[in-house]
Amino acid sequence: IELRVASLAGAGVPESRLVYDNHDVGSMYPLDWSPDGAWIAVQLTRADNTGQMGLVSVRDGSLRVLKSSAWLGARQLFFSPDGKHVGFDLPAGDTRNDQRDVFLLAVDGSREAAAAVGPSDETMMGWSPDGTHLLFASDRSGTVALWAVPVTSGRPQGSPVLIKPDIARRSLGVTTSGSLYFGVHAGDRDIRVASVNLETGALVSPPGTFVQRFVGFNDSPSWSPDGNQLAYLSRRDPLGRGRVLGIQSVDTGQVREWQPKSLNIFQGPSWAPDGRSVLVWGLDLKGRRDAFRIDAHTGDTTPTGATAGTVPQWSPDGKKLYSSKHIEGNLKFFAEWDLASGTEREVIRRENMGPPFLSPDGRTIAAIVDESQTSSVLFLIPVAGGAPRALLRVSRPEALDRRHVAWTPDGGAALVHVLDKGGEQGALVLVPVDGGQSRKIDLGTRVWGGFGFDVHPDGRQIAFVAGENKAEVWVLDNFLPALNAKTSGGNRQ
Repeated sequence: IELRVASLAGAGVPESRLVYDNHDVGSMYPLDWSPDGAWIAVQLTRADNTGQMGLVSVRDGSLRVLKSSAWLGARQLFFSPDGKHVGFDLPAGDTRNDQRDVFLLAVDGSREAAAAVGPSDETMMGWSPDGTHLLFASDRSGTVALWAVPVTSGRPQGSPVLIKPDIARRSLGVTTSGSLYFGVHAGDRDIRVASVNLETGALVSPPGTFVQRFVGFNDSPSWSPDGNQLAYLSRRDPLGRGRVLGIQSVDTGQVREWQPKSLNIFQGPSWAPDGRSVLVWGLDLKGRRDAFRIDAHTGDTTPTGATAGTVPQWSPDGKKLYSSKHIEGNLKFFAEWDLASGTEREVIRRENMGPPFLSPDGRTIAAIVDESQTSSVLFLIPVAGGAPRALLRVSRPEALDRRHVAWTPDGGAALVHVLDKGGEQGALVLVPVDGGQSRKIDLGTRVWGGFGFDVHPDGRQIAFVAGENKAEVWVLDNFLPALNAKTSGGNRQ
């Protein structure tokens, strides 16, 4: 990971200059510039998963670490107008979770103070241009609103005051004239369900939005084994915070939501064969990777003990898990975990291989491999061992989305997502395992890649993600007079 800067002066494509490069750093995000342009605030993660918040010198690339912890993860940080302090948000307590508090820290590391803490979820939003108030978003009033707390010499003074209800959390900062810019999610990309004829690929009834809660933030649909419930992942805002496992009844529309407090982050989901729990993969509060079982009726979360990679799959008898594990570079292998004995067996290893997707009978794995810069291939891999078989090859400019494959309930065909030229959307294609003719499935709309799709056990419905992915930048003007009036006592809330 490299941190670079580029000048916007002159015509044509700007040239970039390397500022910071360290092979021990696995990820790094620039958060803000110091007012004098001499420093860039960054959040980075070391190879040992240690999180660090620091300042990188634009002149010589040196790193000044401000905070370091196994759980540290600042999402938004802004320098005070005088450049002497930074305000930022961190997970509440010594854990990785989605509830966050806001803090103040002197850039020389001499003093830290809590600016907004408590049972609510706070997000750093910026400063008033004169540096007398720190701005933050909070759900303490029931909905996410903009608040301000007076600050003197890097310490909060007095109680926060409400500035504006109903605001998005993604701040871009405050201008010197006092305008707050922020990002807003305005799209309707969400889970759709369409009825289709898999034998002909024809659309039977047009797709409709299945989940009516938090529309635009739901994805990764998975039908229960009996087809009576749909599990999905729900995000509460564009930053991916507040991840929730949702389970909706097909018959009644009733929704159960579980937010595992013991997990920092999770992906998935997929149902257990008995339909009593849902399998997800992710990290616990100490950053340990595992596959986790979430009880569909209580939300209780337990680790399986399989240090799984991406998209773990249950065997039909529920006794084994299959997942991919990273070795080095682009090399991965598929592993089989016996949950009773805790033993692991390698099924196959290969470069540029996507996650495994187990057939309904548990005998075959479907996976997509990017063979070169020009083609991607759907392979069928025998679980018991043996040579993989290429089933479908797609050449550029199209590509197979290797992040997801679905099986028909009878195991007679696999569904893959063929991406359009250079895009993240495309069409689903049904590929018979006996070598028959592949055919496009008409869903009445294009499908978004990376968000999963699933075939209903009746073989007549497909859940997928479609819609418009739209983001907007908004500006909030003229809030400083209201702020000054409230803090001076001229306007009661």
